[in-house]
Amino acid sequence: MSRIKEVAIWLAEPIAVWALLGTILLWLLIGPWWSNCLEPRFRVLGILLQIYGIWTVYQGIKGKHKLFSQPSMLCRCANYFRRFPLRKRQIVMGVAAATIQLPGISARLIVRAGQDASLSDRLSRLEANFDGLFNEVGDISSRVNAQTRSTVERLAAEEGARKHDVETVNRKLEAATAGGLHIDLLGLWLGVIPGTVIGGIAAELSALFGDAECKPVPWRSMWTLLAG
Repeated sequence: MSRIKEVAIWLAEPIAVWALLGTILLWLLIGPWWSNCLEPRFRVLGILLQIYGIWTVYQGIKGKHKLFSQPSMLCRCANYFRRFPLRKRQIVMGVAAATIQLPGISARLIVRAGQDASLSDRLSRLEANFDGLFNEVGDISSRVNAQTRSTVERLAAEEGARKHDVETVNRKLEAATAGGLHIDLLGLWLGVIPGTVIGGIAAELSALFGDAECKPVPWRSMWTLLAG
């Protein structure tokens, strides 16, 4: 199934080329039905090629429209009429709640020996206070290191996200400015220009192919000829 999907995507890439071939095939099919003379057929070919060129321009505009996720014209029209001033609107009441958090209060307690305490008691108190201070400094150092690592990780993640956003914006800008130029050029050189030229010199082309003296058959007679 995946191979079939890949083949379908591969075939859909040159959609402008397939559309051009389909336009020429359509002209070959409807040309004899349209008229018995070459001049009207050439005019039909010119019109079909011009339509093809306009379609390529539409595809480019549609791609840019989709690239930036813009609403369609139908949605824009619906939103416009939805904003009609005299239209009744539903009023929604909202209630907001706020939570106030008070910072925690920390205190430090120092145990001192009494004035009548012996030297050994004073040393014991000093050792206990020193141990407490050492543990507190170690705890602060651990918290600072953890906070530093967390901040570095957040900054690295933020940098990666910003880099990805910049790359996405660059790709979108490139696609918006030069992404569909090949389709536009194809529609211009193989659609609009030759369609305009063929439609303008249809009589000369019919004379070039030896069909200058052809007289178009009326529609009813044409149907009779085709039926016969």
